[in-house]
Amino acid sequence: MAYQGTFGVHFPIHQPGWLTMSAARIVELAQHAAGHGFQTVWVNDNFKARHTFSVLSAMAARVPIGLATLVTHPYARNPMDLATAIGTVAELLGERPLRVGISSGAWAIQGVLVERPSPSAAVQEAIAIARQLLSGEEVALADFPILAAYFNIKPAARLKLQFRPGTPVSFWLPPKGPKMLDVAARVCDGVIFNTYTQYAALPHLRSGKLAQTLRDMEAARAQAGNRAPLRRVFKLDMSLAAQREAARQFARNFVSFNAAGDADRYRGVGLDDELDRLRDRYKTGASIEQSAELVGEKLIDLVVLAGTPDDVRDRFAEYVDAAERLDFEQVILAVPVGPDPFQAIELAGKEVIGKLVA
Repeated sequence: MAYQGTFGVHFPIHQPGWLTMSAARIVELAQHAAGHGFQTVWVNDNFKARHTFSVLSAMAARVPIGLATLVTHPYARNPMDLATAIGTVAELLGERPLRVGISSGAWAIQGVLVERPSPSAAVQEAIAIARQLLSGEEVALADFPILAAYFNIKPAARLKLQFRPGTPVSFWLPPKGPKMLDVAARVCDGVIFNTYTQYAALPHLRSGKLAQTLRDMEAARAQAGNRAPLRRVFKLDMSLAAQREAARQFARNFVSFNAAGDADRYRGVGLDDELDRLRDRYKTGASIEQSAELVGEKLIDLVVLAGTPDDVRDRFAEYVDAAERLDFEQVILAVPVGPDPFQAIELAGKEVIGKLVA
């Protein structure tokens, strides 16, 4: 089955191996991705890494590629600043698309630094404020009580942006649980299905659970009066390298971080003790690298595709076939990408995607 959609790549700039990459080098990597057939670069928004919207602006000015966040969150910056940041990048992109992936932020990073009150409601407020400001409306910020209180915004504050970007901006959410799934269905332009989650892991893809989830989302969307089609993207977590062990060793960083934050969703597969040790290690303030020491081989394969192009090609192809069948507009090569991102992107473009679509 020939896939009619596009391919994107995720830059997890907060992850080990990426934190040492300069902002200029990250922009060069976006150029590298554009040269190997990727249509979109998705960039994390995280307190400890390079400033995401600054990096996106540099990419927009220099690289002929669509851009996206994966993900920003309402506790990173006040909603007025978020809207102007989004609008500025969109203006630089011209006619190229800007997708704003948004959620509540990762527990293992944001959750240990700042309070995150009413996550699903805060995300909805951030989306609504940005949409209204970007469309040229004057916004009474008191109408959004959670974020107004969180950022100490004055009760009488009103704001209208003095510019409007020319390119349309879409808002996307990667749900991990039923509350955010409902927000994505009712409010967002699109949904990003992480392929390690309870919704889109391979067993759920094969059983038809993902297809049923999409039908349920469409029903909830219609009931909410949202008549726009629900757009869909796969985020396929992969660690790719020319050497199998290098790819799998590098994957441990992401697996430790993800499995600790979502430990309850991985229970029942014989790894409960490992998951408990991981969560406890993060609670002590350990780094991603320190926590990764606890990750075993089974947990790697549960969370991520890791290895050489030959190791990952069949599972990747299964997701791409599902993407075509279920009307997903893009498949993203995502966290942690690989120990050498330049090599991983080239391998993915030539040896995985290239052979799949040839």
